[in-house]
Amino acid sequence: MSIKSIRARLGDEEMLATPIANEIVTENRSRILRQNWYFHKLGSTEEGRKMAPVLGVPPPPPPAPHMGPDGLILPKKPYNPCLISTNHKDLHRELLFNQKIGKNVLNQKSELQRALEKQREAASRREAERIREESYKDDPRTALQRAIEQRARHIQLTQEQSRTTMEPPSNLLITARAKLRPRTESQ
Repeated sequence: MSIKSIRARLGDEEMLATPIANEIVTENRSRILRQNWYFHKLGSTEEGRKMAPVLGVPPPPPPAPHMGPDGLILPKKPYNPCLISTNHKDLHRELLFNQKIGKNVLNQKSELQRALEKQREAASRREAERIREESYKDDPRTALQRAIEQRARHIQLTQEQSRTTMEPPSNLLITARAKLRPRTESQ
């Protein structure tokens, strides 16, 4: 609202009845004075000629961009996190670079490559089994005895680990009780 429109409505009164109207008038006055001072300072330079002339009334504010001509709120364009996220941009840049140099980062292999890998893995397993059997060839124990010994070692390891995990909580409990005793005695 401009000063003229407010004065026209209220009949040229200097002091208006409501504080809000008073505030609007003073705000508009200060804006007009600033604009006049700015254009006066520019004078008749090129910059002053390019700008719109001031007629004492500030231009109306532009309509809100989110409101339609019929006064309804228009939907906003959805926020795209991919355009703003630096992590996503870095990942995309890295994928493009790897594609450019020919590196396959998605681990997509042809059927032939997968079959060759299976053959290599099977051959390496057979070789490891053969080496293990050769190392046990001189051992007088049977395969069953070796399996039983291996299970016994595994059980011992798990029992040792469970003992070590059980001891610290009891130590923590003892230290916590020891700390609480002086507190309760002093009270």
